Amino acid sequence: MGKEVRKAVYPDVKGLEGADLVVLSSPNNPTGISYDEDYLEELRSFGTVLLDEAYVEFSGRGGYASRADDDFIVIRTFSKAWGLAGLRVGYAVTGLTTAEEVKATSLPYQVSGVSEAMAMKALELREYVEASIKEMKSVKEWFYDRLDDLGVDYIKSDTNFVFIPTEDLEVWSFLKERGLNVRLIQRPGAVGIR
Repeated sequence: MGKEVRKAVYPDVKGLEGADLVVLSSPNNPTGISYDEDYLEELRSFGTVLLDEAYVEFSGRGGYASRADDDFIVIRTFSKAWGLAGLRVGYAVTGLTTAEEVKATSLPYQVSGVSEAMAMKALELREYVEASIKEMKSVKEWFYDRLDDLGVDYIKSDTNFVFIPTEDLEVWSFLKERGLNVRLIQRPGAVGIR
């Protein structure tokens, strides 16, 4: 039988002393794990934190945008849950001082008028996006059950993908041959299939 493997994959904070900026994503890519509040608070003690919440809508958690300030910047995108990757639209939530500094160094037209209009229209379709996320979660639960049946270990994900920590390329081939969109990740600290 396969099982959910939810091991600690938090980056080690040792060596962050003197850092001006700590950047991480939550939920994390490629594991799909969200970092907890205590860990993020620990990171804040080292310097400004830039938290990429590209997948937060899939997590079922509100994220940390409400806690943003000049030393804790949250960035989000319309590329994932909203399905607007081609528009290259995102936003940041931060304190007023940081927002003014970013604005002062930005180009005058950061997003095309068409992209901005499409993103604004997408916000009117929130119920559709939420229904799509609900359906994706249902399919993901079904997929977990199939992985359990096959005896394949996996990391339960707060995103729209599942990470399978394995070095067995037969698992990758098995999934790919059945029409699943799989990505083989072979780099230090992240050997597996997504």
